[in-house]
Amino acid sequence: MSALETIASIKAASTTSEKTNSIERLLTLVTTDYTALELVGSNVDDVLRFLAQLCRQASSDDQDCAQLQCMCVRIFKSLASAEVGVSILIDTGACDLLLDLVSQEPDQQQKFSLPNSELVDSNLSELETVQTLWYLSSTKFFETSSQLHQRFALVASILVRTNAKSVGKSEILMIALKIMMNITLLKSARPFLLQHGFEETTAVLGIGPDVPSALKEQEQALKVIYNMSADPAVQCGMVQRGLPKSLLPIIQFHHGQMESAEERSGFAKLSHTATKTLQNVAYHKDAKLLLIQAGAVQVLLEVVKRIICGSQPTGPGTGQETAADQALIAVAILSSIAVNQDAKIELVRHGIVKPLVALVEWAIDTPFQQGPTNDRGRPRERFQEPTG
Repeated sequence: MSALETIASIKAASTTSEKTNSIERLLTLVTTDYTALELVGSNVDDVLRFLAQLCRQASSDDQDCAQLQCMCVRIFKSLASAEVGVSILIDTGACDLLLDLVSQEPDQQQKFSLPNSELVDSNLSELETVQTLWYLSSTKFFETSSQLHQRFALVASILVRTNAKSVGKSEILMIALKIMMNITLLKSARPFLLQHGFEETTAVLGIGPDVPSALKEQEQALKVIYNMSADPAVQCGMVQRGLPKSLLPIIQFHHGQMESAEERSGFAKLSHTATKTLQNVAYHKDAKLLLIQAGAVQVLLEVVKRIICGSQPTGPGTGQETAADQALIAVAILSSIAVNQDAKIELVRHGIVKPLVALVEWAIDTPFQQGPTNDRGRPRERFQEPTG
């Protein structure tokens, strides 16, 4: 049966079961040969609008309706994975449908929802819906669709919040963070994430090192925060909304206490990125005193003292290779804060002088060794634009 005949049979079907069978045939056409839908011409828009409407009308507690909705989502997912299908999904309302499906809070009275997991394989419902949104957010078309940025940020924040308790187990949580990552690559969209998603993302960071299974999610969440921190437009807002409270425990934690080399190495990198993130926000003139008030000075001095006292763990998997660089960044942050006239007095009160003198003495007495990155001693760029 051709694509045209399949679409006609969907519209002509009198029962949900008949519609589902026809939609399943259409799914087969789309997943095996996308051109089958392209050949339909203007009818593509028409049929996708029709499918989106069917999904909205489907009862999530009916077996046939649940299967129908899953088939529709899989068709949308297949189209989203092809660049040429993105604009069609947005223009026909299919993208809005997908956003609506996953944006409803658990305690809301839902007019329509994802299929009941007891009726269909859960992999055919929420996960595939979120994957489709991730594909959409990864395209060039999404970059130019500014009206979608705020909506995607809001939906991603809901997904992170509702799946945070499943950290280490939830693929949806990781994908939601990847959607946020895509949004941070768009400079104009970063303020949306400060409004919707920032607190949820820092909450993932706040899970703490005592949950090693959360390390991958924490790394992804920190990438989102780091990318945001490169933008002067949101730096002060990030500090005001409690960024130091999330970053400082990560920087302060002595990862040598962790059991496996993999965990120690992973957390050392996490701590290093957290320090770089703090460096970015410290450049903002209104953030300097806020960082002092949040306790950043004491934590940064601890990083410096670890190098001087030799308390930094050594050996494979300890993150030793990043420790010296992290200490340099810590000094750079303190230097940046000291630019503020009022902050100078506060830094002295917090005991900054002795550790810095000791660091200079340590540096004089320590033979220089070229690091693996070949960049020790080079001046740092003021801001590092995100690279994804």
